[in-house]
Amino acid sequence: RDSQMSVEEKQQAPIIEVAGDLNAGNVAAGKTLKCSLPIKNAGENALEVRRIYSTDKALTIKQPKAVKSGKKANVSIDINTKALPAGSYSREVVIITNDYASPVKRVKVNFVIE
Repeated sequence: RDSQMSVEEKQQAPIIEVAGDLNAGNVAAGKTLKCSLPIKNAGENALEVRRIYSTDKALTIKQPKAVKSGKKANVSIDINTKALPAGSYSREVVIITNDYASPVKRVKVNFVIE
């Protein structure tokens, strides 16, 4: 799609910014760990979050609506630890948006079950 965009469209396009991997912290075994992943729109037009997912069924993700220019939003993530033994974990969350330069962002969610 970007090859069909005008220079003006590219200049006004949304730009997703994610701080990097998310350290969700520690949680007692069997509990649900709630965390949020901040995302920012550094572009001009609204950033549409088209889909956010993880292949890990323990993660429940609530995606934000469109993010206006210069604004931040939080992706809510609940990690259900019922079926997981104690230890350190790293799970990937995939964010798909209308940012033409990088429509797919992959973020690691790291957490520890005690």
